[in-house]
Amino acid sequence: MGRVVAAVLVAVGFFAYGVLLAGASSTPAHFHVDAAGARQNPKQNNPQFETLRGREGYWRLGRDAAGVWWFVSPEGRAEFLNGVTTVQPTLLGRDPAGPHYVSRDWQSDPRTTSAKDAWAKATLARVNEFGFKGLGAWCDPVFHRHDVPVTRDLNVSTYLVGDERDVFSAKWERRVEQIIRDQVTPLRESRGLVGYYTDNELDWGSGDDEATYRKARRYFEVTTRLVRKYDPNHLVLGVRFRGDAPKAVVRASAGLTDAQSVNYYPHDAKLDRELFETLHRLSGGQPVIVSEYSFHALDGRSGNRNRFGFPAQVADQGARAEGYRNMTSRLARLPYVVGADWFQWMDEPPSGRVRDGEDVNFGVVDVTDREYELLVDAVRETTPKLNGLHGRSASDSYADVWRETDTALAGTAE
Repeated sequence: MGRVVAAVLVAVGFFAYGVLLAGASSTPAHFHVDAAGARQNPKQNNPQFETLRGREGYWRLGRDAAGVWWFVSPEGRAEFLNGVTTVQPTLLGRDPAGPHYVSRDWQSDPRTTSAKDAWAKATLARVNEFGFKGLGAWCDPVFHRHDVPVTRDLNVSTYLVGDERDVFSAKWERRVEQIIRDQVTPLRESRGLVGYYTDNELDWGSGDDEATYRKARRYFEVTTRLVRKYDPNHLVLGVRFRGDAPKAVVRASAGLTDAQSVNYYPHDAKLDRELFETLHRLSGGQPVIVSEYSFHALDGRSGNRNRFGFPAQVADQGARAEGYRNMTSRLARLPYVVGADWFQWMDEPPSGRVRDGEDVNFGVVDVTDREYELLVDAVRETTPKLNGLHGRSASDSYADVWRETDTALAGTAE
């Protein structure tokens, strides 16, 4: 999913680094979740950690005495982070006549820093009020200047062409260094940045063989080393597997990345036990992030018909809300899962997004920027329960977490 979004946002992202990220490190993160649901006292939820990964003063990963993994804030709070991806001021459709998504708070010249900051402040208030704790991938870079946890996808392989794609070549490494350096250097002091995904939904093949392992090991050795060279302060969060994770690739990441990540779209809100245990066990015990998940229906107000054939379709808006409650809670009940990001903030335009025509009712808001009330209620109700569920997850029975048969397997993202 994110791969095709990225191509639309690439130009915006690189422009933003020169303008919007100036001063990104000047505002430290003091993110707390609100009394209604999503915010909590920063003095609470500070367990003792037996293992910590990351640099003090920035977002880290920690495992407590019960064996539960957490995101750890710069202030030392343990959090199961539930976020939302693709928070942008606009999303254009293929039909020039529209409708397109345009944020209700987007009113000014997109090239100016003040316009983006005003939009970001207003939109972030909505994101928090809806109950999300943070922002996932594909969000506008302006948020690095604001008080919110954000993950970022470097999307390294998207920028490679021709023989630059040979991971064993010096040309590949030189180009990858440039791509990583240009993106992470402006963010190295940001306390709101949680960490980086280095890529999204790469085609690794399906073989669990030595050739796949060597290729993947080379990829992880170089990309992780280069991220740490230019930004030693932030986590390396994996490559956002596309619904499945080749075992050789997971093994190749052991001792290099800080976490595993997967885009996962089941329509039944249940989890594939083999997939999740493989991600955790074969990586050498790394925690896991669900970097995208979602449910969509045909009764959304934007008029989406899902002609693209995307999986994880459910009956109606009520089922979308129930899917959020069930899947997010189930993920929090696994001791090695540390967060999950809903794809995405807005519905896609009914004529399909420009790059590939995908036209799906993914949104927390519709194309007129009006929230889906049932889904927002589900987020607000679920968020205050997540840390408690996660804190007890080492002793959970997992009775309704795992899918019992091979039917209704997870769809994969595009």
